[in-house]
Formats: sequence, C-alpha cells, structure tokens
Amino acid sequence: MSDLSTPPPVTAAADAPHWTARHGKPIVFVILTMVAVGIYLALTIPIAVFPDTDFPRIVIGVDNGVFPIDQMLVTVTKPLERP
Repeated sequence: MSDLSTPPPVTAAADAPHWTARHGKPIVFVILTMVAVGIYLALTIPIAVFPDTDFPRIVIGVDNGVFPIDQMLVTVTKPLERP
C-alpha cells in the first residue's frame, strides 16, 4: 500500500535550468558579434551601391461627382490612364 501523503521524487530534469540559462554566455557572444559585424558592414558599404534617384512627383486630382464604379471606370479612369 502506498503512502499518498509523500510527494513523488523530484527528477534531475525538473531541477535543470533552461538551455538558454545554461548557454547564456555563448548566446550573448554570438549576438554581440553579429551586432558588431552589422555595424562594421553598415559603415563600410560603398555609397555607389545605391543609385541616385530623383523621381518627379505628379499628383492628379479628378472629381467627377458620384458615379457607379463601372461608369467611373469608362468615363474617368481609363481616359486618364491613356498617354
């Protein structure tokens, strides 16, 4: 007959810390190394990699009242899209 008042024995796996706690220093080292490499690459990347762009901004505002979608497409949208 078993005694129900005693708790079950604690296994070693229940007392073991999480893997991140066991390997905290290598994880911090890898993160800091990746940050240092990222900063180095960000500062040494040549500017010529990014082309100079100067796109003109064109805004066209059209107000043709309130029409159904099909009629607006035929009378306003399609004619504006044609060159």
